[in-house]
Amino acid sequence: KTSILVGDYDFRSKVKQDSSLSQDQAFGNSDAELGFISSGATFEILKQYLEERELLEKVALYKVACPFPLIPNLIVPWLSKRKKIIVVEEKRSFLEEAISHLSIENKLSFELW
Repeated sequence: KTSILVGDYDFRSKVKQDSSLSQDQAFGNSDAELGFISSGATFEILKQYLEERELLEKVALYKVACPFPLIPNLIVPWLSKRKKIIVVEEKRSFLEEAISHLSIENKLSFELW
């Protein structure tokens, strides 16, 4: 597990302990088996698309405000309710890799796309 150290201050540990530092948000159907995860401008486009097609009430949508470090005590409970998760991000698969690691660390089982 990586840490972000500045001097003797470990930011990852601090953020893990204090979820009030996060601005992650969940939208849509909190009990849906299908969930989408995204961040930034890509999230806003995805959310608008789902809303315009009246699909947001059928799926779960998670906005990652800050992709590093992900805050397990916020995202893991959301992940644990899903059977299939689609990560929507630009170019690199940063979020997808981080979520894959979280699923292994927390023994979660879902399809990840």
